Amino acid sequence: MTALVLVLMALGIRQYTLMVIPGDPKKSDRIGRNGLADFQDVIYYPLQAVRDGVNPYDCGTDPLPDGSPRYRQRYPVLNLFPLYSPLLFALYYPFSFGDFVFSGVVYMAFNVGLLLWLAYVCWRIAGRRPNLGQTTLLTSVMLATLAGRANFLGGETAIPLALASLGALRLSPGQPWLAGLALAVTSFKPTFGLPLGILLLACGHYRTVAIGWSIGLVVGIAGLLLIFSRSGDLARMPEILLRNQQVLESDPDVDAQLSATRVDTAGAIECWSPLKGRGIQLAASLLVLCVAAGALFQLRTVHAHPEVEALTTAIVALSTISSIYHLKYDAVLLWAAIAGVALAPQAYWPHASRRWRWVVASLLFTPMINVLGTHAVSQQLPYWFPGLTELPVAWRNFFWTVVCTLNGLALLAALGLMAQHARRLVLTLMSR
Repeated sequence: MTALVLVLMALGIRQYTLMVIPGDPKKSDRIGRNGLADFQDVIYYPLQAVRDGVNPYDCGTDPLPDGSPRYRQRYPVLNLFPLYSPLLFALYYPFSFGDFVFSGVVYMAFNVGLLLWLAYVCWRIAGRRPNLGQTTLLTSVMLATLAGRANFLGGETAIPLALASLGALRLSPGQPWLAGLALAVTSFKPTFGLPLGILLLACGHYRTVAIGWSIGLVVGIAGLLLIFSRSGDLARMPEILLRNQQVLESDPDVDAQLSATRVDTAGAIECWSPLKGRGIQLAASLLVLCVAAGALFQLRTVHAHPEVEALTTAIVALSTISSIYHLKYDAVLLWAAIAGVALAPQAYWPHASRRWRWVVASLLFTPMINVLGTHAVSQQLPYWFPGLTELPVAWRNFFWTVVCTLNGLALLAALGLMAQHARRLVLTLMSR
């Protein structure tokens, strides 16, 4: 408990110095005040817009034909609202009340509470029954490392998405309706709901996926129609949504060739590939999903066993993150895989050596400590290593590609080791 209090105090002080200036996002960005920036741009002001009948998906910067201001002119936001499902507005509606600072503080406390829950779930995945001290200790470690800090300081949505993802997987065998609701929750961010659903199909949880995707699709379409009709943009909905995605893809943090903050394997493959474009993006994602789905399909063929369950959870958690575009704060889901591999008793992994487990856990842990994937460090590299500017361009490009893909390559290696172990485990169990 003491460790958690100390970490929260340190992060609280850091948040105080970093929190965006309410109502002035441009000045905040100019002086590096980005605390709760994502809460500002993804939750608080989009919810204000929906309540006011304004379309938050409209990322245009010029006034409307009738002279009225668009969303980004009406509200103090820095970035566009991405193509999240309107289900997000229903889930986060309570955070639209009160002023920005009050709602932001409540949201930070909410995220810490969810992180405590996630830490408890991770211990249970590891086959342990944690006490309060163990739960708060793991929560402290989570908060101190990159993914936890990013969620606390930025006001991200990754922690509830991680919990819902694990709920969908764990509840699927006996409670497909509850699992389907959990999967539907993940669908508000398609980069979670889509790969997770595909992996659940590979596990054989067809009812869960049918229920979850159906609920997510119906709520998403109904919400879009309601928002666009209230704002008078219904006829322009395809145009606005397409433009929104185009603007998002132009962000350097999204571009695999430029982003040092992506953690996914798909982005690493795309970055190293000599081919560019949407085709290679799709191929990279499919490659990761195929490797993971193949391992999960094999694990379905053997009887229930703690090692099969632990390995399945680890592969699903890892592949949900590594198969499609994800940034460092999304990596909080990897803690389920880390806990299942590193914290479980050896009885859970009778066919895996301790060395294998620690190698895999270390690879999974890479995005949690890789400071090269932070904006501050990547921007300071030329000052710390001035000799880099004197290297040939090809060498500098190679060095930067390594920096940009270190997380994704580590996760690819972990997936390869787990897929190999899945095949070995299935052959061993089937031979008995």
